[in-house]
Amino acid sequence: MKHLLARAKLDFWLSLVILGGCFWLAGTRWTQHYLGVAKRPTTPLLLSPETAIQNHGVLSIRATLSNQRLFTHVEVVVVQPVARTLSFYLPTKSPTAIETSLAKQLQVPVETIHNLIRYENSFP
Repeated sequence: MKHLLARAKLDFWLSLVILGGCFWLAGTRWTQHYLGVAKRPTTPLLLSPETAIQNHGVLSIRATLSNQRLFTHVEVVVVQPVARTLSFYLPTKSPTAIETSLAKQLQVPVETIHNLIRYENSFP
């Protein structure tokens, strides 16, 4: 059997295929382990109109940081006087600058923005 493989030069190619398969499986496991774990809080975010009234009418804030461009897309769900979604494009990626800019535009305290905002990255 070994002579047959050596004559056909398959011993090199067969070991290369097996080695490539091992790297592929190990890479898949590593990727699922390290990149598949969410870095978000495990407690669910409870959103209700009662908490929105306490937070000056702001129900939730989602800031999407763009990796390709130097801006942040922010969506704010407001329930006072009527429920609506506000959309902003801010020319910064700094969390403190985003929070202070939103506090000025929405006329709410920075602490309220800091407690409600959730950041996420956008990948192309």
